[in-house]
Amino acid sequence: MFMVACIFRAMLSTLLIVATPQCVLAQTKSEQGNAPPSTIDINDLQGVTIDATIVYRGRSRNLRTRSEDSGVKRERWRIVIGPGLSINWRVSETNQLDTGNTTRRTSSMSGTIGRPQTGSEINGARVWTIESNTLILLRVYHVGGEIKKFSLTRSSAGFDCTLRGYPAREVGTDHIIATGTSGDKVEILEGHQVSSTCRISKGG
Repeated sequence: MFMVACIFRAMLSTLLIVATPQCVLAQTKSEQGNAPPSTIDINDLQGVTIDATIVYRGRSRNLRTRSEDSGVKRERWRIVIGPGLSINWRVSETNQLDTGNTTRRTSSMSGTIGRPQTGSEINGARVWTIESNTLILLRVYHVGGEIKKFSLTRSSAGFDCTLRGYPAREVGTDHIIATGTSGDKVEILEGHQVSSTCRISKGG
């Protein structure tokens, strides 16, 4: 039998960008032969490390000071999968404003793929899932949230990956409100992904 951990839409039911119910499938050895050769599941990802960066350009408003800023946000991710459905990750964020002011923060977290977590005010509630050869992170902020998709493909070296980030706005609202690297609540007025890199290693 498949061991199935299904994540329903309750966490993000009011968001405009919403995934259908997600399932993480951990197959037994007897069932792995039935999967297409291109399918990547949790068993394939045991001991895998994902190193990725993503860069955004955007404009935001500090809700405490009411000041508006524009600049570049860089995130560096290291994700380690296994044993089993466990997942550990570290993300370092650098927010460089056009004025020259720079703020940074680094956080390390752990969880279980397929199990929603209530987060801190900074990191938000979140859930990791695996679907269609993609490792997906859904995060919910004060208002709205975001989705990150690490798309995986097989290669001669093992696996390749690409990273895309998507904003998730709530129905009836124009913007996203999150906690910025300064610790203040910020309203994200606009933003788009500029670039990303993604690399997978085994046992790193």
